[in-house]
Amino acid sequence: MTLIPQYSSCGSANVTNLVRLGAGVQWGGTGGFLQGGSHSLLSSWKGLGVDQVLEYDVVTVDGQRKIVSPCQNSDLFYALSGGVGGTYDVVVSVVLRIFRSPHIIGTLLSIEASNEALYATLIRDFVRFLPKLAEGDWVRYIYQWEITRFL
Repeated sequence: MTLIPQYSSCGSANVTNLVRLGAGVQWGGTGGFLQGGSHSLLSSWKGLGVDQVLEYDVVTVDGQRKIVSPCQNSDLFYALSGGVGGTYDVVVSVVLRIFRSPHIIGTLLSIEASNEALYATLIRDFVRFLPKLAEGDWVRYIYQWEITRFL
């Protein structure tokens, strides 16, 4: 991982606070996470993780190494930024914008209902209440982990 203090691409002004993640980094984000859409609990704050990519360094299927950005090999850049991981080329490294870590509060809520009707009512009422939570900036990401079980 290499910190990049200033970066310019496509004739734009210098962008600050970037990092290059390459081979050997113990994080799967340069492959599956970014190329698979990269939706996360921070998406409502800064967009998808892939929205922060400024450049890929890739090896193409014919063995050529290429720098891929919005202004250089742009068709491949947009394919990598919105396709499915492993479909186009091997990503050797990626240049990403970085941000200060936000304060995050998480909750794990376990719900057990005695029957399907009660569970359906609970979920319906919760979904109806979500807009109020979002308006108050209390909820940004909801993930249902397990399938329904009844006692």
